[in-house]
This record gives sequence, structure tokens and C-alpha cells, in this order.
Amino acid sequence: MHLFNELEKEQDLSLIEEEQEETQTVTFTVRKGYSADKDRYAGLPVERKYLDVPEEERFCPECNTPLEEIGETFVRRELKYKPPFFKVVEYYSKNYKCPACSPDVKTPVTIQGKDGKPHMLHGMASASTVA
Repeated sequence: MHLFNELEKEQDLSLIEEEQEETQTVTFTVRKGYSADKDRYAGLPVERKYLDVPEEERFCPECNTPLEEIGETFVRRELKYKPPFFKVVEYYSKNYKCPACSPDVKTPVTIQGKDGKPHMLHGMASASTVA
């Protein structure tokens, strides 16, 4: 004997079957992908400039040993306009380390070449392009 099954007895099962048969189709739209700077400026000539440490500063501040070059780091990319042409200028920083101090110390002495800030923060336009 079931005391609380009135809803189950009076339930219309045909409505449940109709609801199960109705299905919805969901369609998705694909957004256009964002293009990278490499794709955007693929046909333009590229010039590489290196931000170097001056010759008189290429000595270790700890032991005064000449520093050796260990590589380069990408800094930024600018778009320069010189009528009637555009060109891409990529800036790289040269990195130096002390060969005498590096085995003895946990953090070796390293120096990077530095340059002034770009004309526009997070932008590719150079000063000549803006002018």
C-alpha cells in the first residue's frame, strides 16, 4: 500500500514521451581568428637592431673581469614609415655575464643592453610613423 503516489497514478505518460521526442538543435558560429603580427606584416622587410651595453660598462662590478656575451633577448617590434615604404624594425637586447663569478655565486652577474621606452606603450608605431 502506497500512501503518497497520487501524482504518479494521475500522471499522463503521453506528455512525457512528446517532451522526450522534441529535441533542440544548437548551432555555433565560429568567430574570425585574430591575426598575429607575423601574419599581418609578412611581406614587409625586417631590420634588426641590437641594444648593446657600452664598451666601458662590459666589466663585472664584483671582480672587474671582462664580461662575455651569452645571447640576445627580443625586446619589441616597431613599424617605421619612410615614404612610400613601410618596414618592421625588431629590437634585440644583447646579454652579458661574468665568466669568473658565475660558478661561485647562486645568481651570476648578468647585464642587458637597454634603450629608451617605445613611443607608444603596447603599440607598434614608431615616432616617425606617428609624425
